[in-house]
This record gives sequence, C-alpha cells and structure tokens, in this order.
Amino acid sequence: MTTVVARLLVIAATLGFQAVAGDFEDYVQPLLAKHCIACHGQQMQMAELRLDQFQSEPDALRYPGIWDDVLRMTTLGKMPPPGSPAPTQPELESLAGWVESNRSAMELHRTTQARRVTARRLNRTEYNNTVRDLLGIDVRPADAFPVDDSGYGFDNIADVLSISPLLMEKYLAAAGNLARAAVWDKPRSAEPTRFRIQAARDESNAAAIGRVSPFTADGSIQLSFEFPASGFYEFAFGATDRRQRSEKDGRYLPDMEPPPPRLMTMRLDGSRMATKAVEAAQYFDRSERVTHRIEPGTTDIWVGFIDQAGNPMDPNTEYSQRKLWVDYLEINGPFDAEPLPLPASHRRLLSCRPDGEEPWEPCARRIIERLPLRSYRRPPTQLEVQSLMGLAARSMRDGESFEGMIQTVLQTVLVSPQFLFRIERSPEQGSDQRARELDGFELASRLSYFLWSSMPDDALFEAAAAGSLRSAEALRRQARRMLADPRSSALVENFGGQWLQLRNLMQAQPDAERFPEFDDELRASMLRESELFFDSIVREDRSILDFLDSDFTFVNEALARHYGIGDVSGAQFRRIDLPSEQRGGLLGQASLLTLSSYPTRTSPVLRGLWVLENLLGQSPPPPPPDVPELEVQEGPLVGTLREQLEAHRSNAGCMSCHRVMDAIGFGLENYDATGRWRERDGDLPLDTSGTLPGDHSFESPAELRKILVETEAQSFGRTLAKKLLTYSLGRGVDRHDNPAVDEIQRQVLDADYRFSALVEAIVSSEPFRLTAPDRTVSDEDL
Repeated sequence: MTTVVARLLVIAATLGFQAVAGDFEDYVQPLLAKHCIACHGQQMQMAELRLDQFQSEPDALRYPGIWDDVLRMTTLGKMPPPGSPAPTQPELESLAGWVESNRSAMELHRTTQARRVTARRLNRTEYNNTVRDLLGIDVRPADAFPVDDSGYGFDNIADVLSISPLLMEKYLAAAGNLARAAVWDKPRSAEPTRFRIQAARDESNAAAIGRVSPFTADGSIQLSFEFPASGFYEFAFGATDRRQRSEKDGRYLPDMEPPPPRLMTMRLDGSRMATKAVEAAQYFDRSERVTHRIEPGTTDIWVGFIDQAGNPMDPNTEYSQRKLWVDYLEINGPFDAEPLPLPASHRRLLSCRPDGEEPWEPCARRIIERLPLRSYRRPPTQLEVQSLMGLAARSMRDGESFEGMIQTVLQTVLVSPQFLFRIERSPEQGSDQRARELDGFELASRLSYFLWSSMPDDALFEAAAAGSLRSAEALRRQARRMLADPRSSALVENFGGQWLQLRNLMQAQPDAERFPEFDDELRASMLRESELFFDSIVREDRSILDFLDSDFTFVNEALARHYGIGDVSGAQFRRIDLPSEQRGGLLGQASLLTLSSYPTRTSPVLRGLWVLENLLGQSPPPPPPDVPELEVQEGPLVGTLREQLEAHRSNAGCMSCHRVMDAIGFGLENYDATGRWRERDGDLPLDTSGTLPGDHSFESPAELRKILVETEAQSFGRTLAKKLLTYSLGRGVDRHDNPAVDEIQRQVLDADYRFSALVEAIVSSEPFRLTAPDRTVSDEDL
C-alpha cells in the first residue's frame, strides 16, 4: 500500500468512513456512473482520466494509478466538483473499502517507477551554460539557434528536443568559433571596436522616455563594461531634450523655455573623469568626447547630471516633467593596445605543450584524455580516445601547429552526440533486469542540469569518480551544496520562468491609452520582483507556502510607485515588509496579474485558470463548442465585468468548471490588468467575494490567499512536486509515478514544506536515481 493511500484511509476514518468493501459491479460502477462518467467518460476526459472503460473488476485492478487518484480526490472532497450531486457516505465507504481490500491485487500490476528517458539534447540555455563552464569563455552562441520546442510546460523535455538541418549547421559554426575563441594558435591584439548604447524611448509615450534599463529614473546611464585589453579608449556621450520642438528648424516653440544649463559628467568606478556645463543649444548637436587609458577588466560607468534638482518621477518637484536626458554612451577602442595575454580558456585546456624536438603525442594524450571526460560528462572509452588521437595525428601531418591541432580536436568534440546529448546507458536488452541504478557520472549530470542547467563541476566529477554519489544521502548533501551556489539562479530563471509562465510577460502589451504607466522599465521591474521572490525562497530555504501568501516582496522605485508604496527611491531592488494585506505571495505580484489579463481589461477566467493549472494542478477541459466567447460591453449601464461573466456562465455545461475558476478570478479583481490596486470597476464598486469548495468564503484577495494556504496546501505541494519532478527528469510525470510523488509529498509535509526538502526528496527518489530498459508505454501505465 502506498503512503498516500494509507494516509487517505486514516483521513477517511476520521471523517467517519468505515471502509466497508463493496463489490465492484454492484457498488463502485454505479457510483462512477452516477457521479463521475459525465466528466470522465467517452465524451469528456477531464484531467486525462476516463472511468467508463472498466468492464469488470479484474479489468479495473490493472490500473492502480487511477484508483490512487480517485481515492485521493473523493476523500479530500475535491470531486465531484461543487454544484454536482455529492456521493453519500455509504457510497464513499464502499469505494474506499473496495480500494483497500484490493490493494494487494492492484500492486501486482504496478510496474517499476524507473523509466527510460530519451537521450536529451542540450537546450539553448544548457548549451550556453555548458560551453561557459567547459571552456571558461563568456559567449552565448545558442542565442542564435532555433527556439527549442516545449513539452509538459518546459523546454528541456527529451522527447521534443530534436535536431533539424538548420540546427546542425548552427552547431558546426558555433563549434569552430568556440574552438578559435578558447584556444589561440598565434598571439592576438585587440581590434578597435565601437560600442554604443542608445536610449530606447517611445516618442509617443512621454512617461516612457528614458525609463529603459540601463537608463535610470533620473535620466542617467549606469552600466558595467568589460574592457578587453589595456589601451586608450574614447568615450562619447550626449544629452537631449525630447520635448516637442519646431519640425522646421528644431527651435523651441514660442510657449517653451529652454532648460537651464546642467553639469554633465562621466564617472569610471566612481571617479569623475569629465564634467561639462551643457548649454541648451548643445543638447542636440554636440557631445562630449574624452579619452582615457583603461586596464582590462570590468569597469562601472555612470553618465548623468550632478546638479539635477528634484526627482523627475515625483509629481510634486520642480522637475517632475523631465526636460533633459542622457541620450547615448559610445565607447571606441582600444587604441595602441598591447598584445593580449593568453585567455584563461587556453591555459585551462592546454595543461602542457611540447618543447622543441620533444614528441607531441604524450602531451596531446594528456589533454585529449581530459577533454572528453568533461565534455561528455563521463570517462571516455579507449576507442574514443584513440579516434581523437588519430585526428590529432592527421592534423599534425597536415602541418597544423600544436595549438591548431587542439582547436581541431576541440571542434570535433563540440559537435559529437556525446556532447550535444545527455545519453544514459540502458540495462542490457533481453536481461531480467527491470531497472538499474544510474552510475555516478549519470547522477552528476542529472543533478547539475536540474539545479544549474549546466555541466557538473569538479566536486561532482570527483564524487562520481569515487563512487560516492550512489546513496540517497549523498545526493541530498550535494543538492544542499548546489542550492547554495550562485549557479542555482538557473533554477529560478528556467524552472520558475516556465512554471509561472514569466517568459510570457515579455509579450504582454497592455493598452497604452488605458494603462499609460506601463512601459518597458515597469515590465522589467515586474519580472525582477518575481525572480527575486522565488530566489529568496530558494536561498533562505523558506516554506513553499510563501508562494501562496507572504508578508514581504521586492520592489524598486518604479514598482513601488505602481503598488502605491512610499519611501522607495532608485532603480535598485530592495526587500520590504508589505505595509498592508493588499499584496502577498505570487497572487499579489504584477507580473502574474498582467500576463493573466487581456490588453484592455482583467480576466477573472484567465486568472482563475492560471491558479488552477499552475498552483493547484487542476486542468479544466476546453469550453463546449456551442458556447460563444464573452463580449464585454463598456459603460456603467451593463454592469461590472463580474455581472457580465455571471450571466455568460449560466450555461449548465460551463458551471461545473467556472464555479471554482471564476470565484478565484473574482477574488483578484482588486488588481487591474497591470496589477495596480483598485476599488472600483469604472464607476461601479467591485465585488471580490466568493466561495471555494468546502464552503470557504472570502471577501478580499487577502482572505482568498489565506484560504488557499489553509485548504489547498497539500494540493499546491503536490502540484509543485510534480512540475519540479518533470523538469528534473526531462519527461512527463503521470500516474505511473504516483508512489514517488506520494513519497516526495510526505517528506515535504514532514519538513514543514521547506523548499530544500522538496529538492532533496526529488533527487533521492527512484525516478531520479533509476533507469529502465526501453519499452512501449501502454494504457496500464496511465
């Protein structure tokens, strides 16, 4: 009996269920026909579940995963949905008793939790991160690759990551460029280059002028720049007044006064390098140019105005309507550059070099034996080493230098399937072995690509070679170490960005007339708040229930202004304790509220659906084909959006899904389509009340969040566990994985929902540690 079934039977007992076994044909089938088949039958399969296919009890016993879910949802009162006739207590007792009495027979049909994962191609993020950590060069060649397909909500799913002819061409070109960048076959000097950053300003939206990162709210430019070599660099920067002027000669219109002179300056690493008093006439046709000698490395650059009065974003200050902005920064150079030193990647890869008449083969073999170990993420076979040594010999015979030969070998390695794919050895075909434990190197790769979206580091390679990754406790220990590493930010960006659909925020386009305050700076601030919030839960090992409700968040000046929070200035984000219950958790964050809205209005349906699918793990079916889309009319005569939706959903076929979905969405109507707080819908007061299953009523977003924490903690924990397990394995999770998900859920509950407990439970689970032979997935697995 699985852990979750045992616990559910305890719950059933506390609710008064006596678990009286009933005959399948006489008790269970009638219950299914009366309460379940309408939504889980031939015409409709909500949650991809069909319950009308069982012709007899032996037939039903072949599907233990299905009965796990049926027992869970009925015992917890999740099914049937609100508004549908509820089963009587004797009916529920018969169902629970039948499952309990037949558990042993069902377990005979439950196959091993291990599953063969298709060879997984590195997706674009993983490719970029892997070449960064393998070669030590900060380039992003995969940004030019075709966009990766997604499956089960993520772009690291093995079954959808194919290779097209175009992608293969990109791999070949990238391998050559990477080999030449990482290994130099002759000394190089830095070529003068031109770098220019221009204000990306929307001329039609004055509120957006200059508010695009790295441009700050005070009209300045601030960024970090990597200077490649020692030499002289020329800096050019200019200011502009973007107010409306004469199209004929550029002069100010009669009712406009030119702005007063301002002191414009540039600072490098905090030291002032140039200051210029800029007159009005110079704003448009002149720029300041200065030349300085710079050493290689990262330098912080700031260009702005040192006597700017007031805060331009504060409507109560003299310069609330900004007149002057830094227009651009241009860097040219280096000039008279010294020869560049060998890059760290060259020194890392070429651990030796033959001198004079010394034979090249011993040194080459040392390099070539190590290169595939890291590139293939496992020890190379003798045949692989011999093949690469043969390639090296041909290159040397063709007159290549030693460095040129290593370039050729490296280029070959970077287009090898062993590098481009993560390949795990399957148990011997035809053997009696149903599953095997992954070896240390395979586990190291699973860990690193799960938590870092990159290759294993030296500590993982050493643990794999020593055979110390095979135990569950060793995997837990490594997971804790890796979560504390800065590279775990990849989990926030890649898992969080796709689970929460934050990547879609970049395509959101709220109507400019209705929401003039929305611009690219506010969009970037919304995204950053959610990323920092997720990151704080990881770094501080907080409860995952903070996703549902919290008393803190992260804001900068632009976002704080949007939220109506005072005493926050500047572009830098800081953690704050929320001053009221208006916000908290994910459901109070503008990013998610914006991407679950339409451009011109909110959508309680989209917001409720987002919560059901992403937080509670419930996927309603598509609407019936005969139900038209809602046409929202404007004006106070037709009522609020809630009144229009309630009239629209009067269709009986819509009520079962919309009753819960719309209630959640209505509870979030205090937030407009960009997440700004409001009390009215146009001229009419808002009604944000609702009732969730179990007769849990709320009047506000704060009360809704508290109900979700109190009543849906287990549903949320299970949903997050399944999504994170899907992401970690690179394959879909289904009823075949129920025992593993049950055990993960138990461990998380026992650890008070700590995020680290979730990750540790996943990496020590059987699906993560085991693999199985290739096989065809049948209906019995579903």
